[in-house]
Amino acid sequence: HEKQNVAATHGDVDQLQQTLTSGALTENGQADRSYRLLAVSAGDDELPVRFTSSRGHEHEIAAYRLDRELGLGMVPPGVLRSVDGKSGALTVWSETLVTETERIDTDFERPNWCAAGNDYQLMYVFDALIRNRNRTTDTIRYTQPQKRLWLADHLASFGTEPRVSDYLRRTEVVVPPTLADRLASLDERRLKALLGDLLSGRQIRAILKRRDEIFELWPTGAPGNRATIAAREPRNTGRWTPPTFANDSAAR
Repeated sequence: HEKQNVAATHGDVDQLQQTLTSGALTENGQADRSYRLLAVSAGDDELPVRFTSSRGHEHEIAAYRLDRELGLGMVPPGVLRSVDGKSGALTVWSETLVTETERIDTDFERPNWCAAGNDYQLMYVFDALIRNRNRTTDTIRYTQPQKRLWLADHLASFGTEPRVSDYLRRTEVVVPPTLADRLASLDERRLKALLGDLLSGRQIRAILKRRDEIFELWPTGAPGNRATIAAREPRNTGRWTPPTFANDSAAR
């Protein structure tokens, strides 16, 4: 899979994380019940960011680290940080993101950025691994103008259930070989080093059990000319049918 790099426009990732950790913060928009919109100073510029101190905020950072470990590049960078005395997660944001709900309403086309096949299938594998319970048409977003897949809102992920979610068990997925190799290389020691400050041992062992089930559920290999993804019922947003498209043509 060719990395999508949702933060590529913000320069070096390590420097970006340093900016997120120590840069000065200012208000940058209206907050909702879970997230607060801010801007962090980055040299002469300001970078839009989003802060949450909600329960499960550490899962936003765990999702980013695991995404980076797997080479996906679909989850925005983030760090643990205290803001106004509250510990939480500060992640890169964008003021021009388009949700899947909006994409459906406007029927805009988007390219397939995944060299290995269908990037929605990579999203399914990732959501199965972290047991994301909140992937809806409003939590699937696209960058502008590149229209790359941007995955956020992972507060309800990383449960201790060892099974892949039922809706994903009914989904047709082919796991690209490179991603399969990276999944196979995960073990408890490696995940503890990567995520031990964010997740419990039980949560980490559940990731590995779901990884094993992914290999039982879905074949590994290059997708065919057209990779069809089954419809599912997302929470709170009605029925959603992800786009189906040829590997190297535009998606609708």
